[in-house]
Amino acid sequence: MGAAFGLTWLLRAEASAAFAIALLFALTATEGDRTLKCKRAAAAAVVFLALALPEVIFVYKCTGKVRLEGKSTIFFYTGKRILAAERNPEADYESPDGQHEVPSSAPNLESGQRWQDKWAFYGIDSHLKGMGFPMRPHPEVIRATQLTLKDLFLLFSRGVRQNAPVLFYRLSSDWLGAPLLPALALLGASRRPWRGPQASGRLFILLVGAAPLIGTFFAFWSEARYYFVLVPLLCVWAANGLFEIALWTKAVPLLCVWAANGLFEIALWTKASSATAGWTLLSHPTVSECIVPGLIGLVMIISPVQGVRRLYLFTDSAPPTRVDKEVGLWIGHQQNRPVKIMDVSIPLAYHAGAQFTYFPYCTDDLALRYLDAAHVDYVILRRSEKFTQYYEDWLERGIPHHRAELVQLPSIAGVDKFTVYRWHWGENAHSLHPVPVQARVDTQKWPPNVTVP
Repeated sequence: MGAAFGLTWLLRAEASAAFAIALLFALTATEGDRTLKCKRAAAAAVVFLALALPEVIFVYKCTGKVRLEGKSTIFFYTGKRILAAERNPEADYESPDGQHEVPSSAPNLESGQRWQDKWAFYGIDSHLKGMGFPMRPHPEVIRATQLTLKDLFLLFSRGVRQNAPVLFYRLSSDWLGAPLLPALALLGASRRPWRGPQASGRLFILLVGAAPLIGTFFAFWSEARYYFVLVPLLCVWAANGLFEIALWTKAVPLLCVWAANGLFEIALWTKASSATAGWTLLSHPTVSECIVPGLIGLVMIISPVQGVRRLYLFTDSAPPTRVDKEVGLWIGHQQNRPVKIMDVSIPLAYHAGAQFTYFPYCTDDLALRYLDAAHVDYVILRRSEKFTQYYEDWLERGIPHHRAELVQLPSIAGVDKFTVYRWHWGENAHSLHPVPVQARVDTQKWPPNVTVP
């Protein structure tokens, strides 16, 4: 058990909660005397900690704190920033490490994301220091964040009010297999009373599924991926539900005959027998126990496919976004040194082999100064994005500075959704005639027969 949960923890640190639940059940719901139970639990804990120890040591060296994971601290840090923006807009906010900012809606351009969230994620202070967690090193965030029970209560209560309705929305999403998968899972969980030794096993699965859901209540934003863990757990209950359907299918002909005998007596026996003749086929074990549940299970697997394909987590890697990869590779081919790219998402910079920074949530003058402070080389503007007023102005009228040079991109399908600028800083910062990027765009650098995997 310890090895299984330890390996799972290396993939997802949230497995530590499931392991704690498993230890509790190992001590209270398994067979054997108390000494044997304690030995089993201790052995599992030792194996788990042995697998987790290298990562724990790494986190300690980076942050000075002994933690199994750092994501929860980052969530708490961001949650406190969102609460500050909601409760005291336009007022001075002091971050946990003593930095001062003013959450404001002034830079905002209306979009699908609230200005409070933009400031909490991408805000910078007047000294051009990134303050949102994507804008600064994560070890720095973890070192600076101090939480109290009062903070945890405020974050949790606010998260419950916001995310409880979202939970029901996610459970009814087509990508999750709704309505069939949740319905079968509900049937499987409630088809028989929870008694005897099976009750503890069912309760364990229920608690393991509840743990990550409770974790979502500490985040003030909702991502579909937070609920992916429900799919395998719902499938466990849904399998139980399919078994119940098999029993129902097998019992249908007998129930029809009983109804015919009890309700219609001899006068309607012939008619009832005729009506039940077709149902007798369902009582065959192959049909009731294999074919019918198998067909329902197949529908349960196939029905969510279209919904999954529409999730942005997967459309980001779909053929329509292939142009992001090609533009990133093209930018990477133009460089003889490491560069940094500013964009609203990471994949393009990844394919360019470049460092990355997000656009800051701030005013136009601070954004221009931030380009130098962050040592940005390329600015990637996307015509479909709405972020801040300066972002919209840069798209429509260009970056208002002589160091910003418009890049002529190669002929790639879909490339017109980008506007790319080369920002000259450092040794080129004082040059009125920076090295022209357009001059390097030629077919010899990007031959037609180059294929991007």
